[in-house]
Amino acid sequence: MLDQLLNGEKATGRARGFEALDGAGSWGSVLNVDDAGVTVLVNGIDYGPVALVPAGREPSRDDEVFLVLDSGGQPAYAIDPPAVGGVASLEAEHLVGAAGEPAFMNGWSNLGSGFAAAQFYKDPSSVVHVEGVITGGTIGSVPAFTLPAGYRPSASIVRVVSSNGADGAVVVNSSGHVMPTNGSNAIFSLGFSFRV
Repeated sequence: MLDQLLNGEKATGRARGFEALDGAGSWGSVLNVDDAGVTVLVNGIDYGPVALVPAGREPSRDDEVFLVLDSGGQPAYAIDPPAVGGVASLEAEHLVGAAGEPAFMNGWSNLGSGFAAAQFYKDPSSVVHVEGVITGGTIGSVPAFTLPAGYRPSASIVRVVSSNGADGAVVVNSSGHVMPTNGSNAIFSLGFSFRV
């Protein structure tokens, strides 16, 4: 579905000057709005209904919205740019290892080679998204990096992720430690989210 939706190209909200809440999605026009959500037309295909973020303003037919995809490439929700006040009110990604951001720990680093860098952000629904592909560190109960206050779960969570072609596991505790606990350190994919 991702290739269909994006017409073979990965798109981001930044391509149109709008900081999207997720790394992949596409601009589309509103076909219908009802109690179930908004139906969006993208590349000649209609998707929805999906939730509209933020709630409150009812867009008109043909209004432009940004359709955000979840980590599985399925339509997750649509962003209504006029209702969020444009770019200024949306958070940019925090790149792990960049100046002023959390540092890598215990031998971990970005995989590189065209893969997404480790990053995180919080959407308007208070869901933290952690993405990217890392390599080289210690698998176990030690952190690859630590999420800052405001981006931490209230209790430890476990998520299944892809790790070198097999299942891996990552634990995020209430101290913000992101710990690859099971899998391969050759390729460890971060693609998970949780509510704070």
